Amino acid sequence: MNSLVRALEHHQLVSAFERVTDNCFTGYAFDPASPERRLIIDILLDGVSIALVRAERFDRRLLDLGSIDGCHAFLFQADANLLVGQRLLHACIANTGTPVGRPVDLLRASVSKRTRTHRTGSVSWNAGLRLFGTVRARGGLAPDIRVRDGSRVVAQTRPRRWPVTRSAGLDADECPFSLHLPDSYADGLVHRLRVEDGSGLELEGSPLSILAFANGLKRLLPVGPASADDLRAEWFDQLCPTSLPFDRYPDWIAHVDAGPSDTTGSVRVVLIGTDGLDETQADLECQTLRRWSAAWIDAVGGAFAPEDMDEAVTGDLGEEDIVVFVRTGTSLTTDALAGLADALRTSPDSVAAYGDVEVERDGSAHPVFFGAFDYERQLEQGYATALFAVRIDAIREALARRPTSLERLFLALLEGPAGTGDRIVHRPGVIAHVAGWQPADTERLCAATRDHLAARGIAAEVRPSTGGIFPAVHVRRAADAGLVSIVIPTRDRVDLLETCIASIRARTQPGQYEIVVIDNDSSDPSTHRLFETLARDGVRIVACPGSFNYALLNNVGVAAAQGERVLLLNNDVEIRSDSWLTELASRLERDVGAVGAVLRWPNGIVQHGGVVLGPGFSAADAFNDCSGEDPGHGDLLRVAHEASAATAACLLVRRSDYLALGGFDADTFPVLFNDVDFCLRLRARGLRVIVTPHLDILHHESASRGRDDAPSRRGRYRRELTALRNRWGEVLAADPAYSPFLNLDPYPFSALAAAPRPAMPRRRLLPGVLRA
Repeated sequence: MNSLVRALEHHQLVSAFERVTDNCFTGYAFDPASPERRLIIDILLDGVSIALVRAERFDRRLLDLGSIDGCHAFLFQADANLLVGQRLLHACIANTGTPVGRPVDLLRASVSKRTRTHRTGSVSWNAGLRLFGTVRARGGLAPDIRVRDGSRVVAQTRPRRWPVTRSAGLDADECPFSLHLPDSYADGLVHRLRVEDGSGLELEGSPLSILAFANGLKRLLPVGPASADDLRAEWFDQLCPTSLPFDRYPDWIAHVDAGPSDTTGSVRVVLIGTDGLDETQADLECQTLRRWSAAWIDAVGGAFAPEDMDEAVTGDLGEEDIVVFVRTGTSLTTDALAGLADALRTSPDSVAAYGDVEVERDGSAHPVFFGAFDYERQLEQGYATALFAVRIDAIREALARRPTSLERLFLALLEGPAGTGDRIVHRPGVIAHVAGWQPADTERLCAATRDHLAARGIAAEVRPSTGGIFPAVHVRRAADAGLVSIVIPTRDRVDLLETCIASIRARTQPGQYEIVVIDNDSSDPSTHRLFETLARDGVRIVACPGSFNYALLNNVGVAAAQGERVLLLNNDVEIRSDSWLTELASRLERDVGAVGAVLRWPNGIVQHGGVVLGPGFSAADAFNDCSGEDPGHGDLLRVAHEASAATAACLLVRRSDYLALGGFDADTFPVLFNDVDFCLRLRARGLRVIVTPHLDILHHESASRGRDDAPSRRGRYRRELTALRNRWGEVLAADPAYSPFLNLDPYPFSALAAAPRPAMPRRRLLPGVLRA
């Protein structure tokens, strides 16, 4: 059997089964060889199956037995009348007969004296510094609740609110509670806390990974006596605690500090162009970094002579070890030079640094906040060349390639030791106001990108595209020949599947692909008739029965695929552009692990433009509040760009990479976040994730399986979200591809962060994660 569809190794099972009350039984079961799996337990009464339960509850004992999160326990509560006259109750792994613990003799077994976790209560965290939960009373009294950070108790409370009726879903002895954590935990760092009752028994849902920030708007107000402004700010923080609208930017920027910069050292400033030369020179005189020298070179349409650039950089050079390149007409903030130089000096192995900018929009300044260096975006937008700094040694190597524009000079840095950008550092924070782009900028970017790819030995077509506030080009590399396996999981909904496959065939060259449909217990006769028709036409139908497990369905599909590249595709997707598969395949470079697509709903609104980490201490689709014509923040919907993750509704990967990582984690993330987790594991290996807008694909999201926030699915959602937070908490707290100055509301890129998160210079590698 393929390693992606592992069978349980029965001899390694760790399990127990015991009686808790007259009609309540509990136990646990997990396989140490794959401790993240959640097993299905079959409960049998005198040999007859009476119930199935999933072993996914928390039991503190399991942490000492090798469980990663302690969530392998189960609970079974029987109808008391069902047990009358019966002798033996036992548990086993469903469909295997492997026993779980020892059978319970109903005539002899006494009730366990130990109070179990499930008899204690539960706790959850949604946002901020507040925890919610329930605890069971003992002898009519509710026990204390304690929160531990390691061995230290950091908060405690005693529930004082009792349910009046059971209408809220609480048992008669359950008491709800809430408590606030100390303000010191609102520090923008991930904290893992354990919550227990007065007896030291951990509540279900513990341990918790939390991420909280200090009050947003209140922190921006001037210090002074309490006023109505304080009340309004507190109310605003409660309703919208992490954001301010972009039209508040002038007020917001006046109170935002990107952090101190080292003003020592000396830099060489090279000014390019003639328009606005006097204004830019005046800004240099106001810099906090006082030791600088400047040189100026003429440029026609942004192009310069290589020998002029050589002289400007190296002529009469003193102790300057950093060169800053500025287009004339650019307005500099007072700490622009210091900020760029500091970013390089605090990252000793970096070769270049850039910062954020303002642009003119509708007569006012509008900020554009970048992420960590994005090679794909640089190729198609040249975004980092507005204002950047380079170490003198690296610039000498780049000048040897005889660049005639800043775009070409910057890309020349990436033809040496910097590769595709691991040694480029981003300094968050606005450092310049830049002028609008001209048609000549697009032509110059086209030529620079074409020459750079040729220098790297990459065959590609580069043609002008349509930007918004920046120039834009469309890069299409020559895609490798070879079969692409399109894997489509499905269960009934013949209308969706038929539309999906028909759109693929209408828009894709024959022989370029194969289609593998993974059938998850379809029962509609019309679906099976379609399967028969598809099979005659060469589509392979692979059965994968059982409860819906999206991750497992994809794993089974990839295991059956014959192509070296695999496209994971939802059955509710409709292809509407030619060359769509070529576009995706052209992005799968050697250092790229996955390629996703900008997807739109049928009404034209963007559904997915990449995944942003952080909103709600979780992950959210980017730009799903934008119309189809909206260029997105910084024109990201007009150019291919990197993201920390992308949806598997349309995701191209190498089969070898997929198998090397063990595929999707079907045990921990059977339905949600499996694609996010997979992309982050790719990125931990140093591979990039690319999202491209250069195609037209509709996504009828969750049309076949329904919404994940339905009441019946909230328990699963909470469990998988908790697993995501526990595994990737530090990364969720600091997405390299997303600016700390942007909001963490459910709609990323739509607002300013009312209280910016830590804004240290950063690189494209995941924070706190080493390459495998």
